[in-house]
Amino acid sequence: MTKLLRLLTLTMLILVCGGINAQTTITFDSKTDKASSAQSGAVSLTKDAVTINAEEGILGNGKEYRFYKGKKVTLTTTKDQILSVEFTCTALGKEKYGPGCFTAASGEYNFSGKVGTWTGAASSVVFTATGNQVRATKIVVTIGKADPTAVKEPTITGNATFETSTTVTITGPEGADIYYTTDDRTPTTSSQKYTAPFSLTESTTVNAIAVKGGKSSNVASKDFSKITCTDATLEEVVGWTADKTYVKLALNNAKVIYADGNTVHLRENGKCLMLYNVGILALTLNSTVSGSIKMNFKSYNGIPEMMKNEFTNAGDLSITAGSSLELDATVTTVEDLLAKKNLCDLVLLKNVTVTAEVTGKDAKYFIVSGAKKIQLWGNQNLSAVGVGKSLDIYALCNSIYSNNVQIKPVKVGDITLGINNTIVVESKKQGIYNINGVKMSEGQTLPAGLYIKNGKKVIVK
Repeated sequence: MTKLLRLLTLTMLILVCGGINAQTTITFDSKTDKASSAQSGAVSLTKDAVTINAEEGILGNGKEYRFYKGKKVTLTTTKDQILSVEFTCTALGKEKYGPGCFTAASGEYNFSGKVGTWTGAASSVVFTATGNQVRATKIVVTIGKADPTAVKEPTITGNATFETSTTVTITGPEGADIYYTTDDRTPTTSSQKYTAPFSLTESTTVNAIAVKGGKSSNVASKDFSKITCTDATLEEVVGWTADKTYVKLALNNAKVIYADGNTVHLRENGKCLMLYNVGILALTLNSTVSGSIKMNFKSYNGIPEMMKNEFTNAGDLSITAGSSLELDATVTTVEDLLAKKNLCDLVLLKNVTVTAEVTGKDAKYFIVSGAKKIQLWGNQNLSAVGVGKSLDIYALCNSIYSNNVQIKPVKVGDITLGINNTIVVESKKQGIYNINGVKMSEGQTLPAGLYIKNGKKVIVK
């Protein structure tokens, strides 16, 4: 009987230990495990108990998972903890698309050849494509229960990018001692002991470990970069051809000539510039703005635009709301547009005719002037309203495709095609509003145009 009890006890211990150490491997294959869309952007993909969230990338093209430069990818699990992550990439080491372009916010990350490996124990792991875009054909995630006696690694916080200085705080398990380095060395108990937050004034990497009961945690690492902003005026920026990060753009009574969602078009002293994903709602149609704003510059196919970065805010801007919602367009010609004289501007072409070129089921729309023509894009389905008629066309000169300038119509004749101001309508609020946010009288006959009805766009032809 005693022998039987011992055997049963041993069996139970084996089962319990086996349950504690049980691990599950989940493999994401880019050819078969795909997101519902192949388009780029913020995207996620879930398989079993693991989810991949890309701040910006592609997870559905059936070729490779793409994680864009400067963007984060977060792996989370709803079961136990992530113990390891292995990326098989399309390039070597720190080469473009290689595993060496990743940095991890916690745990220990190493790479060799085309494979990058993270180890640790966390329910969520964050990687940043710091060096360049990363492309992976396979991601293998191992989840399970962490060693209950292991010491959890510390957490390092502070602004990853800063202009003058940043304060670094390191927190670890209760009762643990923390040791850190700022010279790329692996910390040991002989390294600097953390006792209070400290300041950094230069670019470096902070590495830290937690020590408790004679055991050390994995190394936690965080990169800190000191940046220098380039001061520039709007007139200077529109003349640039090379991309530049961290630009302090000075504005002097610049006018918002168009605002559509996240894109704002500015005009100052006849020069125009696009602000993309600026995130400042006060920049509405015909408002004027002075001061400075920090963004990144990008020459997108030759179109000068500023893009939001981690320093972008309205803190140093003075914005005056516009007194009118009329479109303030620059009168121009097809010839001048094709010569790239009106990039980023809101333009007006007077008494021009829209023509259609149909190929199969698809139609492309153009304005023809003698032997030259310019394509309309973005609102092609509504451009047909003006086919064959002599009309005034308001458009944004905001696209260059295959070195050919294209324009996006916003108003054709009396028909407005795009919302040129921000309209907020409560979901429960009933009624019809025009594009200027003015509520229309009930029962009135609506003229042709674009309206907001119960929070949705409605076109009246």
